[in-house]
Amino acid sequence: MPRFPEKFSDWRSNIAAYLAARMQRHEFGFTADMDNTGFPASSLEHFRRIWRETLVWLPPTEAQKQRFRSHPLVSKSADALTAVSGAKRREYWVLENFTSGFPDPAEFLFVGFEPRHKIFAAGRFEEWPENWQRITG
Repeated sequence: MPRFPEKFSDWRSNIAAYLAARMQRHEFGFTADMDNTGFPASSLEHFRRIWRETLVWLPPTEAQKQRFRSHPLVSKSADALTAVSGAKRREYWVLENFTSGFPDPAEFLFVGFEPRHKIFAAGRFEEWPENWQRITG
């Protein structure tokens, strides 16, 4: 096997590290984990906690879809409101991106709202967790 010049040795180790990272289990999916680095730590921590909860997700109502379309921040973050849930006076939304995966964002975006629609939790993910039941209708 031919030897690479020394200047390529860093390149080979970078590729090896990249491939090893791709093969390891990611918390929310490879693209989602990269996307989540942009969220505030407290929002992501709340999302991690909710991720482990057992939740039932329902299709959004027309009123909820309208709130999504009129929200100044959330409406620009994904293509559609896919599912809604909630607990303890909090409302949870899952939004969907129709084009996803690197370099596009992950397929789903979770947003948690406190009363008065203040965002307290956010995070992207690629696959629905088993403990979340999605009811389609």
